[in-house]
Amino acid sequence: MVWATDFPGVQHWLNVEEGLSIPSRALLAKIARVLGVDLSDLVLYPEEKPRHRLLGLVRYFTPEMIERLMDEAMLLLDGEETPSS
Repeated sequence: MVWATDFPGVQHWLNVEEGLSIPSRALLAKIARVLGVDLSDLVLYPEEKPRHRLLGLVRYFTPEMIERLMDEAMLLLDGEETPSS
């Protein structure tokens, strides 16, 4: 896959594969593009965290389902402090 990503440092790539080096966001984005997946698919762990599980489920939602979920989420957050407030 290193050749498909136009990644210059083969040794760094091998270190990333071995877990010896942390990939940059740019490299993860290239890998996701080559694999034909969203960047989030590479970094979510649905079996470990409920929030990740929810995000993993949303990938199968239609746009209408996402809109409905967002409306419901806003109702649940009504009056709650959020980072964007």
